Amino acid sequence: MAMIYPSEILNNMIHEVEKAFPLETPVFPTSNINDLIENPDYPDDEGRECGEPFLNQCWIDVPAIQWYHNAEFINFSSTCALSYFFPSIIRNSYMEEISGANNYMIDTEEWMMNKLIIIFFQKEYGTTYKKK
Repeated sequence: MAMIYPSEILNNMIHEVEKAFPLETPVFPTSNINDLIENPDYPDDEGRECGEPFLNQCWIDVPAIQWYHNAEFINFSSTCALSYFFPSIIRNSYMEEISGANNYMIDTEEWMMNKLIIIFFQKEYGTTYKKK
């Protein structure tokens, strides 16, 4: 059974996210795509295209619609960039829960869960999956 939160609780959760994560780190926001994308020389430009909207942005300024159009950024992002923008995913997901409108964050949440599973298995088993 899904838990239904009143908006006051979700508002408090959003404020906790905003307090817990700093708006700036030594590297971010950045104007260098190489800071955002793990492999900017990927065979196609998809990673670069997904990453460019995040250039020069603080995590708190990334709207849900941007995640909607660029959810694949999670797959291509560097660990540093993913760590920096992670609070944005949490905050926007909470905000969608409060408003009950749109569903922009669902794809991003799915990409994030897939990425976390991959990171876990790489750490746990010390291997990566490679296509034959």
